[in-house]
Amino acid sequence: MARLSGRPLLDTRADVALFVDRARESARLRRALDEGLNVLVTGPRGCGKTSFVRRALTDLRAADAAGPAPVFVVAATVERPADLLRRVAGALDVTVDGSGSARDVVAALAQADLGGNRPVVVDGLPVATAHPVFGQLRDELWALPITWVVTCPDRDEPDFLRPPADAFFDVVLRLGPLADGDVRDLLRRRATPEELDDRAVAEIVSLAGGSPRKALDLARRLLTDPAAADGLRAEVLQRRDALEPLGPAAAMLLDELETSGPASASDPALLARLGWTRPRAAQVLAELEQAGLVEGTTVPEGPGRPRKVYRSTAGTAGAGRPADEVPGGAPGGAPPG
Repeated sequence: MARLSGRPLLDTRADVALFVDRARESARLRRALDEGLNVLVTGPRGCGKTSFVRRALTDLRAADAAGPAPVFVVAATVERPADLLRRVAGALDVTVDGSGSARDVVAALAQADLGGNRPVVVDGLPVATAHPVFGQLRDELWALPITWVVTCPDRDEPDFLRPPADAFFDVVLRLGPLADGDVRDLLRRRATPEELDDRAVAEIVSLAGGSPRKALDLARRLLTDPAAADGLRAEVLQRRDALEPLGPAAAMLLDELETSGPASASDPALLARLGWTRPRAAQVLAELEQAGLVEGTTVPEGPGRPRKVYRSTAGTAGAGRPADEVPGGAPGGAPPG
């Protein structure tokens, strides 16, 4: 059976076997954690940031089972600094006042016995929340016995590092595209030659551009619809050509729709992830619709005005499906990195 789910890899024995090693980056992250240095892990959407940091925690636990246990915090739906810090406190088994401010939570963490310097991974934090936490609360967070590892898309790196947050992160670890050989290895770990033959794997590698997520999307497409093989390259290149003149904003928004599923211009989770206003999202969605890259459907909502929901017109598996049907997705949540 092919293991081609688009969800991030977990710290289970089965998933560890699927991980394509980034040896250099992994060693650098481990050295930073050993030294208690805060790390920002960035890279293109779909490059495998979530899988990478989860694997790092797995290795850390294996190397130092008696040391302070690292924790993983999913921050996709966080809207306020206090919400994030309460999640961190919960992961560390620290009881805090549910109505307290962000600084109240930091004070509770400072008074708690965390059992040593604790590595905390924060994954999927919306860009709008990053600076209020790591910029405005920088000095208070520095005083905690916590080593922070935070992931963000490369497009959001400038906002995550906006002063004074730039001084908070001692190391910026940028994950690039996978080499073709690593993409091939990834596919072969997940699908047998009977499921995807060598010709199909070579085609996927040439079209994926080093993106694990794109490679898995294409692999699922070919596995479930072998007849699509003949037109797959033309379809992918046609969409790429249609998107290029629209610019990076359109690429960002289309990526969100293809990863998290359909959304409207007023979707609060979408706007938080992009750091956009509703008019900006509506403008870019209209450009994508005119180019044929998305399609909009009017959805009635009670007595108010109907809402227009947009979905990708891509034929790759996972695109254009509701978020709760996308592997690893969740309604209103950020997609896996």
